[in-house]
Amino acid sequence: MSRTLVRYKKGNEHFEAEIDYDLFPDGDYLLTDIYTDISQGLRPSNQELQTVFNTTVAADVILIMTSRGEILVPADVRKKQREQRWNRLIDMIQVNSVNAQTKIVFTKSVIQSSLEQAKVHLSEHASVKSQFDDIIRRLRPIIPISIETKVFTIIIPAQYVGATQHTVRQNSKLLKEQWDSSGSWRIKVEVPAGFQQRLIDMLQSVAHGTIEIYNE
Repeated sequence: MSRTLVRYKKGNEHFEAEIDYDLFPDGDYLLTDIYTDISQGLRPSNQELQTVFNTTVAADVILIMTSRGEILVPADVRKKQREQRWNRLIDMIQVNSVNAQTKIVFTKSVIQSSLEQAKVHLSEHASVKSQFDDIIRRLRPIIPISIETKVFTIIIPAQYVGATQHTVRQNSKLLKEQWDSSGSWRIKVEVPAGFQQRLIDMLQSVAHGTIEIYNE
């Protein structure tokens, strides 16, 4: 259980309650009554609740408080969220970039080290994607990083087309497709440079290594 405080203010009225952050927002997460000052045990009257929330039902009140108020995220949850965002950034860099000199995908350890050297700090108030371009600019003096895409042709045997179509369409830009006389699916796709091998591996695992790959 991760107990945390929810605060809600409207005009001069102030309300507080504790919730179980582990169960929020889908479970029965309200742990206490609704208070005006939880530390002193002060509760609002039903009239105060009705005036501010148009209801006196605690379950309805907490819905409004959590959607419009302030949730004090527990320290352990904030730490986990920061780690997840950092890992998402490293994965985004690895997927979208290559070494400009060798055209090889950077390892995660190289990216991690470069981010530390560049003293990169991820803002919690903006998405990882929105910060990506600026971070890449900061990495360029440290590693020869290039944001590129790869275009290549894939030939998928007829018996595996149905099992692989969703993966192809969800993970690449389909530039061209045609059907061979054998029923094989011949496609030209574009993907971020660092994602090419991942896509190939996903498809080959389904087709048991029978897919043909031709680079442009």
